[in-house]
Amino acid sequence: MKHGIRKKIVERISSLDDGCVFVVGDFSDIAESKTASKTLARLCEEKSIEKLMRGVYRKSTVEKVEPDTIAKALARENAWKSIPCGKTALHLSGLTKEKPSIWTYVSDGTYRTYSVMGYNISFSHTTVRGFNMMSEKTAMIVEILRAYGENAIPYSKLKSLFSYLKPSEIAEILSETKNCPKWIYLAIKKLFMHQNTVEEQI
Repeated sequence: MKHGIRKKIVERISSLDDGCVFVVGDFSDIAESKTASKTLARLCEEKSIEKLMRGVYRKSTVEKVEPDTIAKALARENAWKSIPCGKTALHLSGLTKEKPSIWTYVSDGTYRTYSVMGYNISFSHTTVRGFNMMSEKTAMIVEILRAYGENAIPYSKLKSLFSYLKPSEIAEILSETKNCPKWIYLAIKKLFMHQNTVEEQI
């Protein structure tokens, strides 16, 4: 049985792209956490994979691992829904080229910080109402607006960034942000004023 579990875990890792970051929880459908951890530990000893920190691993020896990839793996391991915030959200959206010194995220989990491969990654508990009900797209827009602040939103820049959204997606975003602070909801309406779907809801 144990040999079968090892084989399945190895096969799954083999199917991943080089440099992919994964966590113990990614194998929960194959084995219990303790068994998966032991198997991954042995694979580390065999130099088949690399351990980045407790419970977090990567495939092959690719030198560069993006901090956002690590953050997503940490969120999966903790069973958190998380979204980049602050300067991290602006950088990952391509709104600024400046890389943050601390990669920050909001989540529905607890406050926690990590230092992995020279990166500082911080999770804080979100105060946004309805966060768990939001799609990733909606939550990202909310965090981008919060990063700029109520009085410094570059609407023309953001309209260009989100011009690919369909009317149905915009309607969904509006619906999911009705319980957000009023200024965020109104900012999103203003952002998509050019869409008939939004105009009809105002």
